[in-house]
Amino acid sequence: MQFTATIGRYQVKEEYDSSPLGQIYIAFDPIINKEVFLRLLSPVLLEESENRDNLLKEIQLASKIKHPNVAHIYELNEQEGIFYIAFEKVDGLMLTEIIQPKKITDEKELEKYIDFFLELAKVLAYIHEYNVLFKDLKPKNIIFTGDIFKITNLAFGYIDSNYLFNSNQFSEKLIFWAPEQCNKSSNITKKTDIFSWALLFYYFTTGTHPFLKDSITKTIESIINDKATDLNKINNKIPIALSDLISKCLSKDPDLRPDSFRDIINSLIEIKKEQKKWNISPAKAVMHNTLGTNYYKQGNLELAILEWEKAAEYDPFNPLIHNNLGTAYDGLSKLDIALNEYKKAVELSPNNFVTHYNMASAFYRVNDLDKAIEHYKKVVLLNPKFAPGYHNLANALYKKGFIEEAIDNWQKALVINPNLVDAMYNLANAYYSQDRIEEALHYWNKVIEIDPNFVMSYYSLALYNLEIGDYQKAQEMLEKCIELNPSFSEAYYNLANLYFEASDIISAIDLWLKAVNYNPKLWKAYYNLANAYYLQGNVELALEYWKKTTFYNPDMWEPYWNIANVSYFEFGDIETAIKNWQKVTTINKKHWQAHYNLGEAYYIEGKYKLAIMEWERVIEINPKYWLAYFNIAVIYFNNKDFNTAIKYWTKAFAIMLFG
Repeated sequence: MQFTATIGRYQVKEEYDSSPLGQIYIAFDPIINKEVFLRLLSPVLLEESENRDNLLKEIQLASKIKHPNVAHIYELNEQEGIFYIAFEKVDGLMLTEIIQPKKITDEKELEKYIDFFLELAKVLAYIHEYNVLFKDLKPKNIIFTGDIFKITNLAFGYIDSNYLFNSNQFSEKLIFWAPEQCNKSSNITKKTDIFSWALLFYYFTTGTHPFLKDSITKTIESIINDKATDLNKINNKIPIALSDLISKCLSKDPDLRPDSFRDIINSLIEIKKEQKKWNISPAKAVMHNTLGTNYYKQGNLELAILEWEKAAEYDPFNPLIHNNLGTAYDGLSKLDIALNEYKKAVELSPNNFVTHYNMASAFYRVNDLDKAIEHYKKVVLLNPKFAPGYHNLANALYKKGFIEEAIDNWQKALVINPNLVDAMYNLANAYYSQDRIEEALHYWNKVIEIDPNFVMSYYSLALYNLEIGDYQKAQEMLEKCIELNPSFSEAYYNLANLYFEASDIISAIDLWLKAVNYNPKLWKAYYNLANAYYLQGNVELALEYWKKTTFYNPDMWEPYWNIANVSYFEFGDIETAIKNWQKVTTINKKHWQAHYNLGEAYYIEGKYKLAIMEWERVIEINPKYWLAYFNIAVIYFNNKDFNTAIKYWTKAFAIMLFG
């Protein structure tokens, strides 16, 4: 990656845009490790101290907003008198490329539009909570990245538009400003954004901008003076309540508009509820629920969801339908949506243990263990004979560290179902964690007795035999694991370790390669492969696999250390060596050998101050390492600082002679 300049910590790549108000560059931020936009503020914006202070204050306020639907402002800073802003680089499609402005006649499509503008209102309400105004809401400033939209140009979009307008450089035909903005009033408030939001809503649901004229001047005059035709008169599919809400938002007098987006959100929710009431038909719901169930049984979750969502439209108060929807979304790993559906089902039918069980399982998978435990306890309270409820309650309790309580619940599960091997296996692991070895061995072997194909029991026995040094038994168990599950990467990994310890490097390499083939993220296998290749003299492959280790486990210092040493001592690649030794010292701050080697590398490059700094760090960590004192003395001697050189040489010789 080539960089042309550095501003602050940002490495500038290329110019993205330019205007009289400053340049925007694409830059690389090494802290977050991705591209950002870097905007340099023009002196035009900063000439008057009051304007400058207001602008900088607004940007600082906006930078505090951390919302998934708002492009982040990472930093406002100054370098050598130049103010710059780093903000999120959002790549995607403009709002008009995703949602077409048109007269909507389909009720389902209208509902989607309402849902989008409801979400947009929620984002704007959040922004307003920080006392930040957007002031330039328009399609260009709403970008979709996949299914997520982001509001961009927060804090300075309006400044750009206003400057271009006042200097007769404004080229946009469609504007979504409020009358007070067009009047150049200083009374711009949160209600200004409400007008712009409503104007956007009007435009997208009718395909018509109510104030658009053949010139920007006439459009401005129309925004100030003309009343927009009521929405439902243009599109009779728009509910009267919604049309009235938009008309209120488009009032010329800000005092007549809703007080906040919170009010708008509540109104939209009520309007959506009324729409739902019109569609209720339990008979149709049963039909679609049955179709959804059939698709679910066939494994077609997407079609099942479509049918169950139709069923929920016709009967939103049926807990079975919401539970079914949750199960389908659960199967697609869309756990947030699944949990939302399960919550609806529980609210409608609090005594249904199946829904509590499904909800608890989803909470467990998102690692919300407290809520998982809460709902699993409700399951066994509602149905004391449901063995999976005790089993999974025990799993959650064990993960939280409540081992005795977990053991008690696994035992309850086994009283109800003595052949529940999953509970039996987990019980064995719990006993093992408490050094109750005999009980652990008993249950691991009991699992195999009931289910000879239960791979993990063989694996646990293999690890136990590795721990006690019975390598022959461990090998047998690991080979059994692979026989039952030929893609069991951890089994290959541990079997490879056994072969390596027996000096059969070729077999070890073959097994580690199989391990990473089945689990490409198994970093410890890459690390062992690298070491094995290095022992064989294949330095290139060793480097390749050490690098893969760092990719999958960037917090392990050992591969960086090996890469650095091989690069430096075998290839003379000082730059790569320095980069990797630095990584070692970042991860392991006490690794004095890496600091020492960094000092040597900097010395060879003629960076003597950096060399001294690294060797001083060596002395701080390992005060008895005389070579660091000696090398520092040499640098001071060469710089004719004889007194300092003598001081360090004296220390070096004292350590050499007396320790």
